[in-house]
Amino acid sequence: MIRINLLPYWEKEKKEDLRRQLMILAGSAVIILLIISTLYIYMTWSVSSLEAQFKTLDERSKVLAKEVGNVEAYLKDKKELEKKLSIINELDRNRLFAVQLFMEMSSVTPVNDVWLKSVIQNGERLRLEGYARDNTAVARLMSNIESSGFLKGADLVVSQLAEIEKVPVQHFILESSISGNFK
Repeated sequence: MIRINLLPYWEKEKKEDLRRQLMILAGSAVIILLIISTLYIYMTWSVSSLEAQFKTLDERSKVLAKEVGNVEAYLKDKKELEKKLSIINELDRNRLFAVQLFMEMSSVTPVNDVWLKSVIQNGERLRLEGYARDNTAVARLMSNIESSGFLKGADLVVSQLAEIEKVPVQHFILESSISGNFK
């Protein structure tokens, strides 16, 4: 038996074209879905990776913030210690100053002619107040102070006649500077 196709051949081609187009469309849709799902998976992985990095960096920044606080506390403590050490060093340098001052004062003061009432130090200045037998003793004291290596210069501030137990004496006030080589 012979079979005869009564359908025109162009309709068969149309169906074939339609089927091909549907296959291409379905294949394209599958490929697009694969691309989109791949991108979605990649983005999800990237976001989770970045979140993990952010969490790690955040924890690290907290640790570093603590360390910065520790460093600042250390620097503050160091500064306080350096200040205390400088005070201790200054005290150590000046611990013999009073002894040297009184030794020098005893060596420049004329014995039995001058009596010191007070010695007041104010920074580099020294103020001497006392009594002397006469103006000559005061002048000798000033001369001894000027020739001293510990003191430099002697300025007479006050020199006036006074009485101690009905004995006339010379009341005096001298000012001098402390030499830098004994500080």
